[in-house]
Amino acid sequence: MRTLPSGYFFGSHYSENQFEQLKITDTVYTHERVDWHRHEHPYFTFLLRGKLYEENKKEAYYLQPGNLVFHYWQDAHYNKKPPEYTRGFHIEINTEWLDKYELNLWHLEGSHQLDHPAIIREIQQLFLATKRNTSDTKLIVESALINALCHSNSPVGTQRKPAPNWVAQLKDLLHSDPTAQLDLSYISNILGVHPVHISRAFPKYFGQSFTDYLRTLRINQAFTLMSNPEYNLTNISHTCGFFDQSHFIKTIQKHHTLTPKQLVKLLHSVKQVQF
Repeated sequence: MRTLPSGYFFGSHYSENQFEQLKITDTVYTHERVDWHRHEHPYFTFLLRGKLYEENKKEAYYLQPGNLVFHYWQDAHYNKKPPEYTRGFHIEINTEWLDKYELNLWHLEGSHQLDHPAIIREIQQLFLATKRNTSDTKLIVESALINALCHSNSPVGTQRKPAPNWVAQLKDLLHSDPTAQLDLSYISNILGVHPVHISRAFPKYFGQSFTDYLRTLRINQAFTLMSNPEYNLTNISHTCGFFDQSHFIKTIQKHHTLTPKQLVKLLHSVKQVQF
């Protein structure tokens, strides 16, 4: 089976950003099928546009825009891509970098889809930092990556103890439509759990308050839509459930320190940058 060296992905690269033991690659996928292979180092893949089918030895899934996957090193998998524009970025991590910060990834052995909004937010911030290329880029990139990896080993990531069944049901409910107007009484009736218990237990199992969790879900959804030039900002604001355009602009700017227009410009940037 083929083992791909550092920085090698099947596609055309917008940019390859590298410093010390990290490599971030912004890639347009060009191969409709990639046979079984593995990579030299562990890495994240965040899909910006298009779709990917991925299969490893334990499971198979379809990746949609906004999905985040982590691959452990030497984890075998293969991919198929429909005949449409598909773009994603990768964050490849040398084990020397993990040793430097005393980070352990045994809980992520294999392949994992990570869908908690706090983890995805960190990965988005990392990606934007590589596009802005300012004096604090390295600090933002490393901090965001450390936060994402630490979150993945906490209540917001992989649970060490089995959670009650209602937790998975609630997660599916929130992720199926982040813009739905839900209240605790409705959720309580759906789950068969007392609303006070849901409210008190939510941070324990989701790592954030109800409000912060839903807000981050909606902002992440907006980020994904802004990656696609087929959507304009007015449509995105409405689709993601913001009250009005002003509320949308203020929320995005507070979250990403960029206005929606600035964010769109960065997301569509194809200029190659080297650290």
